[in-house]
Amino acid sequence: MMIQTDIGIQEPARQETVVHLNKINADLFVLYHKLLKYHWNIRGQHFGPLHAFFEDLYTQAFEDIDRVAERVRALGKLSPGTMEEALKLARLKEEPGRNPSDMEMIADLLNDFETIITHIRSDIKKIQESHDEGSVAMLSDMIMKLEKSAWMLRAHLEAAEAEKKTIKDVKE
Repeated sequence: MMIQTDIGIQEPARQETVVHLNKINADLFVLYHKLLKYHWNIRGQHFGPLHAFFEDLYTQAFEDIDRVAERVRALGKLSPGTMEEALKLARLKEEPGRNPSDMEMIADLLNDFETIITHIRSDIKKIQESHDEGSVAMLSDMIMKLEKSAWMLRAHLEAAEAEKKTIKDVKE
């Protein structure tokens, strides 16, 4: 038996918020698994730093997944937790069998992080209509962390481009 949730947000508003939170969590779930895959399968001259960087990213993704799922529970709803459920809700897609190079991994992850950030911004606007300040605050904090990760991914790509240019200049 579930006891009624009475936290000052009416049932329809809580349900609407949960729809958005579960989509965000599904995207994070897909991202988490991609980060694990890339962590396990990274190759090349940047193996050491990227292996560690991907571990930091998947650790953060797991913390975000847990935070969102617990927020859903605080709103009196259930949080999906299987890959099948996540894939039905996710706006990010898996790419089975694809094993990109190290810099392709970085570019792919940058795209995923920016996509999630964009979706969260849109979801926040809809959640604000429900007057759920707790979810909005949590997601706003999450955006700042995701933006920092996107910046770091971008910096890796910029460093790789600068390295290529230097090598090209030396050869000429």
